[in-house]
Amino acid sequence: MNKMGYTNLKDILSGVEVKEIRGDVGINVTSIAYDSRKVSPNSVFVAIEGFKANGTMFIEDAFRRGAKVIVCSSSEDGLLPSLPVTWIFVSDTRVALSKLSANFYGHPTRKLKVAGITGTAGKTTIAYLIYTIFNAGGVPSGLMGTIEVLIGSERLKSKLTTPESLDIHALADKMLSSGMKAMVMEVSSHSLKLHRVSDVDFDFAVFTNLGHDHLDFHGDINDYLKSKAILFSKILKAEEGRGAVVNGDDPASSKIISDYRGKVLRYGMSGNPNLDIYPEKYEVSLKGIEATIKSPWGRLCVSSPLIGYHNLMNIMGACGVALLAGIPIDLIEKGVASLKKVSGRMEVIQGKDGVIAIVDYSHTPDSLKSALESIAKMANGRIITVFGAGGDRDIQKRPLMGMAVAEKSTACILTSDNPRSEDPMSIIEMIRTGLERGGFKRADGSLSEGKYLIEPDRRKAIEIAVKNALPGDVILVAGKGHEDYQIFRDRVIHFDDKEELLSVMMRCGLIESGCK
Repeated sequence: MNKMGYTNLKDILSGVEVKEIRGDVGINVTSIAYDSRKVSPNSVFVAIEGFKANGTMFIEDAFRRGAKVIVCSSSEDGLLPSLPVTWIFVSDTRVALSKLSANFYGHPTRKLKVAGITGTAGKTTIAYLIYTIFNAGGVPSGLMGTIEVLIGSERLKSKLTTPESLDIHALADKMLSSGMKAMVMEVSSHSLKLHRVSDVDFDFAVFTNLGHDHLDFHGDINDYLKSKAILFSKILKAEEGRGAVVNGDDPASSKIISDYRGKVLRYGMSGNPNLDIYPEKYEVSLKGIEATIKSPWGRLCVSSPLIGYHNLMNIMGACGVALLAGIPIDLIEKGVASLKKVSGRMEVIQGKDGVIAIVDYSHTPDSLKSALESIAKMANGRIITVFGAGGDRDIQKRPLMGMAVAEKSTACILTSDNPRSEDPMSIIEMIRTGLERGGFKRADGSLSEGKYLIEPDRRKAIEIAVKNALPGDVILVAGKGHEDYQIFRDRVIHFDDKEELLSVMMRCGLIESGCK
């Protein structure tokens, strides 16, 4: 554990593959930074390649702020004569940052039980479930994920699903010093490919599913799958007391764990004889989930306010980790019941006349289909979906999202998500082609069955959906979930789907004033 004093540079270089060193490695350093704005006197600055700029562009700024060591992948000969620092040249700065960070903080994840969750959908909910089960089971735990970081009573807003390696080890160190015994974290495909978790000592890893997403980064589905598999093939150790928990209903699971030689639990609902964890009986409604789940450790009787068949899958995945961790069944049941909701994940607003609004983060073809299938099995009336797609992201999924919504919705309103640098109408047009391929037609005025409206203003789109709702209808507002902002080319504004729904439902008399 680093006490924020001085650490010898030679010690934190242990295990780092160095090509060349120019300068003194016997010096003491006080911190590591990959952002030059966070450099303090006697720091190590690691010039990683960012998505928008190369870290070498900020070497001089880091030096001015007090950096004594520069780690980079190129010689930067023009800077060498003028900067009296220790230069360390490596093949991959991200690999080096991971190792340096783990060394600097004394490998805190080796002293914690660490559970990692990867997959296209379900990571956040499973992470919260494991977190609540561990804490209910007497294992004080921290959480690191898309929405927030939880360390005891402290809540920190997240910027990335999986932080940079330096931040992971700093947070793990803080969890350890705060009395945590375990850490639960979401593990994105980006983080695996970019070596953010290469030196995290995982005890348990979950694979949820593989869907169509992030192909703007990965290029194709095979690279996406290979990146997910890194958690199991190269990081999770095949040792006693550790293990993998995978969705046995997803065909990708067999490839994900093909090189893992440790304990594997498979969960699912398909009736596949190879499943280790599956429901013997269950009831899923808009009030929640009641299920009897069979496992190698015995039956679990779970009751959860979470809704949706996919959340029954998420519960089984979380239970698999808890069982591997040795949590007693009664405490697992208690933990499942204690998670009342996950922000922006199938979050229900109950209105009058049986009108229900649901906020969900579903932003891929598969997650939209899964959410809508669950709603269709529970709804009494029509399903009206409000959705769009994020700009500067995987464009291939956009028409597929339109087809998924057309297949399972009664009607929909096509709107903006986070357009970022793109023209909102260009994104909408790509989704529209999928809607029409799925049989939907543009509405002339009223929102009737098999029809869609286009309203790029998300606030107005939500209002149209609510004003068109009939008794018993379900409104799904999909894509942004917990987010409280909307990103445009030239600005970021405050925007919260749940807030907007509550506001318009209140004005329409569907909920009482003060409802949350």
